Order: sequence, then C-alpha cells, then structure tokens
Amino acid sequence: MKKQRIPLTVFRAAFGVPLLLASACSMSPYAASGSTYAFMPKSKSAANSRSKKGLHPLAHTLGSRGVTAALTSSPVLSGMFSAQSAIPAVVLRGNEKIVIEEKPIPPEIVRYLEIYSGEQRSVVEEHANCSKRLPLELENILVDRGIPREILNIAFLESRFHPSIRSPRGDTVGMWQLAEATARRYGLVVNRKKDERKDPVKATEAAAQMLSELREKFGNWPLALAAYNSGPFRVEQAIRDSGGETSIFTLTARGLLSQTTSDYLARFAALTLILKDPTRYGFAENIQEPNAS
Repeated sequence: MKKQRIPLTVFRAAFGVPLLLASACSMSPYAASGSTYAFMPKSKSAANSRSKKGLHPLAHTLGSRGVTAALTSSPVLSGMFSAQSAIPAVVLRGNEKIVIEEKPIPPEIVRYLEIYSGEQRSVVEEHANCSKRLPLELENILVDRGIPREILNIAFLESRFHPSIRSPRGDTVGMWQLAEATARRYGLVVNRKKDERKDPVKATEAAAQMLSELREKFGNWPLALAAYNSGPFRVEQAIRDSGGETSIFTLTARGLLSQTTSDYLARFAALTLILKDPTRYGFAENIQEPNAS
C-alpha cells in the first residue's frame, strides 16, 4: 500500500506548536524521568529478562543466528557485521525449504532485535506510523547527498521525527537533535527569536552535511554515526588508543567508547534490519524502512 505523505507546508505548520506532537507520533522518545530514551532498557539484566517474553518464534532462531548476506550489502550495516564468511542456513518459505547465506549478528544487535520484536515491538509499529507522514522532501535531501535512506532511522531514534522536540537536558533540539554550536556551524540561525533546528528541511540539510563530512572523515557509516552520537574527537581518540581498531563494539568492549554509543548503533542496526525484512521478525510486510517498496 502506498504511503500517504503529508505536504511539507502542513508538516511545518503543525509542528510549529509543540503540543501537536501526537499528530505525527504517539509519544516522546524521552522518558519523563530524564535523558534516558523511553524505549531504551534501563539495564542489560532488565532487558535480557524482559526480552524473553512475547518474542516472535523467529527472533531467537533466525534472528540470533545471522542475517542474510543480501542485507549486509547495506553500506550502513555492513561495517557492523562480522567479517567472517557467510554460512548456509535452511529456512522455510511456506512448504518449501530454501538455503540462504547468513552472517552472524553481533550480540549487541541481537539484544535489540529481541527487544524490538518482543516487549518493545510498538517502537517498530510507531516508526511505520510516523514514516508514512514524513514529507518525501526530507528523504530526498539525504539521497541527493548520497546518504542511504535508512539513515532517517537515526532521526526517528533521536526525536520520533518531531521537529520541535528538545532533549531533557535542553542542549539539543529538533528532528536531528542538533546542539546549538553544531547548528550554527552548518548555517542555521539559533537565537532567542528564531531556532532553525525546528525547521525540518533546514535541520535535515544541516544533519546531512554533517553526516556526509563524518562519513568522509572516518571512511564508513558506523564510525560516522558513532561520531554523530558522541563527537568526532572521542571516536578519533578511541581509534588511536586502540591502535587502529574500527569496530564500534570492540572499542566499547575495551572501554574506549561509551556503552551509550554502542547502544545507539545497536538500536539503529536492529530497527533497520527489522524494517528491511519485517516478516522475519513477526511484523506485517507493510512495516518497512523509509520509502521501501
């Protein structure tokens, strides 16, 4: 079924009033108690115990064993998966057995695959609801810069696509949760009278420019997203202190990058994998990544 996009002018007008948040998505990405995301588990132990409940049967079998090699062709996801060779796996499609090639999924991503296909499956369903209303122009801004459409999932995790939202600490604003200094560096006006971080087009243009520069600087999308989350200096320092290691999850395991950044990448990867192949994780086919056909 074709998505029904709302016009950009309507999108801008509606989100000029913060109280109209519910007109696009059902709730804020932030917990009322502070800066922790509402859909992030408070601890690994709590997440592990909760994620065992209500999972689709495929979540532990196919989900934890691997992902098809076709999906790892994604320029964003490929750098997060093991470099070891794909392994054959037999799956059922109706009454037919099909052999597919799979690559192991890092446990950090498996954890969120289980969470998003279990207790917090509403996060994926909400993405479907929000993305249907997202103006196509915002996707085109990314595509025109050579940025994969799935990067829009970052904006969803940051803000649920809400252009006017402010972080609990008050230091980042908008769809892409840009800091004031960052916004100004990329040409946005931020003062007492005007804050262009709340403009969905201008904020997306600034975020796209920043992400392009980070991709150019670090050479791959996982490191670029880690730098978007934690800052380029921290990623550079982690790579330098590790002697050249570039795996986000390895850097985290060595204590060189924060668990917050590791979770950021793992949540993005899990959401993107589910949206690319929703039926594999027990969702309807029409829950897809931005502009999926």
